[in-house]
Amino acid sequence: MKITSDDVKAVQSRMDVTYEEAERFLIRANGDIELAIYLIEEKKASNLSKFMTELNRIAKELMTYYVRIDRKKEILLNLPLIMIVLFLVFLEVETKIWVLVIGIGAILISESQVTIYKRSKDSDSIISQEKAQEKEDITTSNEMQQGAADIKVTDASTTSKNNSVDSTDDNKDDDYYEVTIEK
Repeated sequence: MKITSDDVKAVQSRMDVTYEEAERFLIRANGDIELAIYLIEEKKASNLSKFMTELNRIAKELMTYYVRIDRKKEILLNLPLIMIVLFLVFLEVETKIWVLVIGIGAILISESQVTIYKRSKDSDSIISQEKAQEKEDITTSNEMQQGAADIKVTDASTTSKNNSVDSTDDNKDDDYYEVTIEK
């Protein structure tokens, strides 16, 4: 069947495609306008389906990345990175600036540690996280008990490198200890 420019323009106007695309689909449909329109719709639905599948995969991947803010081994914040990004996307520009300035300032002042990490699949639930923490605590305490005979802990503020005693108690820092491993 012969394809006229009127047929191509009819497909083009009904389906919002370029002249060349309308002509290609009409050739594929052997000049049948309705079949060409159906093929175009099918291709668009297929592209939308591929897009949605890929968008879903990307969202699932981004949900595995987390932002954790710790201070003195205490977790202050543990959220998926995508939630923080979406929160910032929907704020106005001025609000974004203030949230970022105040947030970064609070992190710096409180001497917190910010970590971005990828959560493994087996640690998705809260229960598995608690069990993992318990296992880590048990392992740490076992290691400490085994190595207790070999480790000598001294208060670093009262002992200097040449083992002389510092007479001023004003310099004493209770949070700082020197660990010496002896064999």
